[in-house]
Amino acid sequence: MSGYAIIEELSGCAVGENALAEKLKCACSLLLEAVSFDQCAIYLWDKVKRRFTLEASVGMCVGLPKQYEEGMGVPDAVKQSEDRFCAFKKDLADSTIAGVIDEGMRGFRFALALPIADRTAVRGVLYLKAIKRARVSGPHLSMLTAAASILVMFIKYAEACEQRRSSQAELEQAHKQLQNFEQIMALADMAANIVHEIKSPLLSIGGFANRLKKHLAAGAPGRLYLDQITKEAARIEKVVDGMLRSLKENAPVLESDDMNDIVSESVDLFREEAEQRGINIVSNLSAGVLAVRADREQMKIAFDNLIANALQSMENTGTLTVSTFQDKDTVVVKVADSGGGIDPRYESYIFNPFFTTKKHGTGLGLPIANAIVMRHHGVIEVNNNIGVGVTFIVKLHTDSSGKAA
Repeated sequence: MSGYAIIEELSGCAVGENALAEKLKCACSLLLEAVSFDQCAIYLWDKVKRRFTLEASVGMCVGLPKQYEEGMGVPDAVKQSEDRFCAFKKDLADSTIAGVIDEGMRGFRFALALPIADRTAVRGVLYLKAIKRARVSGPHLSMLTAAASILVMFIKYAEACEQRRSSQAELEQAHKQLQNFEQIMALADMAANIVHEIKSPLLSIGGFANRLKKHLAAGAPGRLYLDQITKEAARIEKVVDGMLRSLKENAPVLESDDMNDIVSESVDLFREEAEQRGINIVSNLSAGVLAVRADREQMKIAFDNLIANALQSMENTGTLTVSTFQDKDTVVVKVADSGGGIDPRYESYIFNPFFTTKKHGTGLGLPIANAIVMRHHGVIEVNNNIGVGVTFIVKLHTDSSGKAA
C-alpha cells in the first residue's frame, strides 16, 4: 500500500466510531506494513501519572514495556527532543541505544520514534523497532510524520467523545434531580391542601381512642386495638407534620455558618439512639471551620434524614461514619453506613417521594434531604457498595467570604 493510500485510510479512521485503542492498533498495522520494521507500538503520555503507557502494538511481542516513567527510555528522549523524528542505532548487546537506556530495545538493533504532538504538548510517541538495520527513505519519513499528525486527531476525537459522554451523563443526572425536585414541590402543594383536612379527624381519632382506654381494664381484649389505633394515629400525624414542615417550598435563608457545627448537632441528636441499638458512630470532622452559606434549620433536617436513613439500614448493629472536608471550593459531607448497600434494582428510585424498602419507612426522608440540598444549590451523590454499605455525599459551595457564625 502506498504512503498516500495509508494516509487516506488513516484520515478516514480519525472520526470513526471505533474505540481509540482499536484505531491505534489499526494505525500500527498499516504503518508496519509500509516500512521494513519488525514492531510498531504507540505510547500515550499520561500527564497525571507522568508516564508513557502502551496503548497499541503489532509485530513482534518482545520488548514491549507497559509503561515508561518520566525521564526513561526512547519515548522520553523523543518527548524532550525538538526534532520531528529520532533515529536510534544500537551496537551493544545491552539495552543502551545512542546513550539512552531502554529495556524495550533488547533484541533490536534499530529504532525510529516520532512524537505524536500538537502545538501545545506531546500526546504520545510512535515507536518502530527493527532487528536489523532498517533503511527509511524520505517519502517514508514524510508519510510517518503525516501519520503522527493524524494520530493526534485520533486522540483529540476520543477526548471530545469522552467529554460529550461525560457531559451527557451529567445532564441526565441533573435532569433526574430536577424531576425529583419537581415531585417534591408538587407534594408541597398537596401537603398544604390536605393537611388541615387530615389533621382534625386524626386528632379526634387519637383523642377518642385514649379516652376509651380509660374505660377498659388493663387486660381487656379491646385495649390492644385501641393501643394500635393511637400508635398509628400518632405515626400518621408525624408524617403529615413532616410533609407540611419540610416539603413546602421555603426558600432557605442563607447565612454564613460552619458545616462542622451543623453536622455535629445532627450527629449528637442520634447518639443515644445509636448506642441503645449497638451502632457505633464515628465522626471524622475536618479541623477548623468549614465555611458555607446555609439555612441551618433546613440543613439540619437534611442531615437528620440522612442519618436516620443510615441507622434504619443497619437495624441493631453496625457503624455510622460521618466525615467532612473541603475540596477546593467545595465543602463535602459524607454519611456512610455498614448496612449492606442498596439493591441495584432500586438504586435509581431512592430519591422518589414515598419509595421505600423499609418496613416502617415513609419514603420521604431522602427526597426531603435531596430537595433541601438542591435549594442550597448543592448536590447529593450516592456511592452504593453492595455487601458493604451506602455513602451519601453532600456537596455545597464554600462561603467565599470565609466567615461562619
